[in-house]
Amino acid sequence: MTPEPTLPRYCDRSLSDLLAAVTGSSTNPGMQDIRKALSGARSRVMVIADGLGAHQLEEYASLAPNLHAAQLEPATSVAPTTTAAALTSLTTGCTPGQHGVIGYKMRVGDELLQTLRWSIAGVDATERVRPEAIQVCEPLLRQDGHAVAYVGKAQYEVGGFTRAHLRGANYHGISDPTQLVDVVTRVVNDAPFVIAYHDAIDHVAHVDGLGSSYQAELVRLEMMVNDLRERLADDVAIVVVADHGQIDVGSTQVELPRAAYPLIAFMSGEGRFRWLHAVVGEQRALTAMLKDALAQSCWVWTRREAIDLGLFGPDVSVDVEERLGDLCVVPFVNAFVLDPAEAKELRMRGRHGSLTPAEMLVPVIVR
Repeated sequence: MTPEPTLPRYCDRSLSDLLAAVTGSSTNPGMQDIRKALSGARSRVMVIADGLGAHQLEEYASLAPNLHAAQLEPATSVAPTTTAAALTSLTTGCTPGQHGVIGYKMRVGDELLQTLRWSIAGVDATERVRPEAIQVCEPLLRQDGHAVAYVGKAQYEVGGFTRAHLRGANYHGISDPTQLVDVVTRVVNDAPFVIAYHDAIDHVAHVDGLGSSYQAELVRLEMMVNDLRERLADDVAIVVVADHGQIDVGSTQVELPRAAYPLIAFMSGEGRFRWLHAVVGEQRALTAMLKDALAQSCWVWTRREAIDLGLFGPDVSVDVEERLGDLCVVPFVNAFVLDPAEAKELRMRGRHGSLTPAEMLVPVIVR
């Protein structure tokens, strides 16, 4: 039996609604508990724990007891549940259909843009494909007339994706995660709002899955937030969120029928939310074939079906729609769809992108 997808709760309790609630500029009923929890705070620090899903925090609650105990109701990520789309929704308050960063790899004109590195065929494309022209929503990174302080890896301070989702922020680069607490503690007195990005959990999950390395990083996150809580004043609230969850897939693939490949011109997206771009004239044949062949493993939607489901928000601009493929294949089993042009994907173990609860639901923690 095909399960129902866990859809983003846009305009209610999704990442695109979160920043306004945390900064106090939202009246969204779905975020009332967050506003209440933060009502007495003089300032706020948001820690983004990349890759920490609500289901994973529940499973490993004993490793992060303070984080687990301080949870509010989880929020949803966006579709696809991938970093580029999710972080852009978080910082802009816009859905993927509005801001246009619609996945890890997306079609821009006749080329494929890898959004995290903002590259085409491995070459930086920041000047060829201006981030401000692709991501058109202004980030919500000014508070009371001041730039929000953003603490993240120094290597990410410049580049196309940073320009796309962090323009306007006052970036504080760190060379090592152990510096995060020191820098946040230093800058919080001069900034009404601080965002700190921590990607270690996501990184180890991609390499080693959800085993011992993942669990060790969760313990480190618990200790880091404990340390931050001890060093910050009582009227500085800490909000811990994530961009998506994870599942441990390993090398298990969804096998497309051999007859499908001659009908596919190229692929985009990612393994857990794979867009197929059909050869001209072959869309209907490809759709019929895969809806039948993959019924026990994947949600298979045409572009129009995915848009009408509201996966990318209530509004999808014409420009954004053109970045999508003809057909999306979204596994609900623990497997991924390999793009033959991206054989290096085989090295990944932990994955995300699909619409399962483990990938879609993210924790909202106030300490």
